[in-house]
Amino acid sequence: MLSSFVTDCLPREVGRSPADLSAEEGRNETKYPTCEEVKNMVEEKIRKAVENANRMFGEGFRRADATAIGALYTEDALLMPPNFDMMRGRSSAQGFWGGAIKMGVKEANLTTVELADLGNMVHEVGNYALKIQPEGKAAFEDKGKYVVLWNKMPDGSLKMHRDIWNSSLPVK
Repeated sequence: MLSSFVTDCLPREVGRSPADLSAEEGRNETKYPTCEEVKNMVEEKIRKAVENANRMFGEGFRRADATAIGALYTEDALLMPPNFDMMRGRSSAQGFWGGAIKMGVKEANLTTVELADLGNMVHEVGNYALKIQPEGKAAFEDKGKYVVLWNKMPDGSLKMHRDIWNSSLPVK
């Protein structure tokens, strides 16, 4: 579902299109974006917001800053890590990722594979790669997939509301 702006992207006056109104007023030079152009603009804006938040997520690990990572979640977020119970709230997400940093997660790279605008939320499917260097042990990488439901915030940013992932590596 797209916002009403996208689904009704052309302004209307009693069922007439902007082109009809412009022609009647002798202003044929007025160019309005097509519905497809508006849809593409909205999708691009959402994609950039998700990419920005994912970049900030990765930067949080590079700086070992669990507070910055936690700030990317809603107050009532639900984190669903593999082999753990569900964790509720921003502070739980911050605590979980703080523990991951202490265990040696040094880098997180997220790659969006699919995005869907659901109105007040965005659904993302992607792949992740974690670089992990436990103290006194050899470094290794974990790769997997994830699903995030993002809440759209009033300032145009996105916050993770639901976050679930699992590794694609074989069990050892």
